[in-house]
Amino acid sequence: MTITVARHATMDAQPDVVQHVLSDIGAYADWAEGIQTVDILTAGAHDQPEQARFVFDSPLGPLSAVLAFTRGDDGIASELVEGDMLATFDAHYRVAESNDGGSVVHATLTVAVTTPMVPAVMVKSYADQMLERLMTSLAERCAHLEKGSPDGAK
Repeated sequence: MTITVARHATMDAQPDVVQHVLSDIGAYADWAEGIQTVDILTAGAHDQPEQARFVFDSPLGPLSAVLAFTRGDDGIASELVEGDMLATFDAHYRVAESNDGGSVVHATLTVAVTTPMVPAVMVKSYADQMLERLMTSLAERCAHLEKGSPDGAK
């Protein structure tokens, strides 16, 4: 079963700051709750990561996944290449300027597991919690960077 969850959040940072944080794939483990490690596997133009191996926290223990990244003018997306117990782990972040000069981020996370022994309610709960933690961590990191502070680590 495939589960898709969505969130949107207002960030106290300009869209270019949010885009910068989202594009700095190698730094995710420094600030994003639920991400243990990130190893860049391949990089493309301007040394932007194209594929990276992530280790995520999960109720079943650490999950490893290789994600491929694509970037657009208004956001970033990742798609599962391979992963432990994962058939799908795709995320999309779209960034727009808010009316107050900050940013609005619309995010979706689609998750499917390969083992039928994991109940759909557990997958949904994990996806909800993961996206909520990522959006909260992203907002905190962007607010710190907008204020000129390098803080915002988890």
